[in-house]
Amino acid sequence: MGTATFIIVIIAILGPLGVLVLYGIIGPPWLRSRMKRFLNYFDRDSTLFFPYDHTKPSKEALEEMANNWFPTRQRLKSAARLATWYLAIILLAVIVATILIAHGPLRGH
Repeated sequence: MGTATFIIVIIAILGPLGVLVLYGIIGPPWLRSRMKRFLNYFDRDSTLFFPYDHTKPSKEALEEMANNWFPTRQRLKSAARLATWYLAIILLAVIVATILIAHGPLRGH
């Protein structure tokens, strides 16, 4: 098995498991509760328009989403904080990729 095939197989195995952990479906209880809190923050507290609460029944959550569609000051601050985190992670990934390409094992010969 070649290296590329091996990497694809590993991603095919770990990808779905990562998604299940991310959504709080599998994992230890402390991790599941933290992931559910993060998703609640991500989908309700930092969404500018039409926030959705996963902890409520669908009909009630949709009614609340329709009533609270306009951004509040708190949701605006949370969305800005989340965007800052996204930019920081992307910047870090670009810096690491640049270093690896310039000096590391990804350097072409």
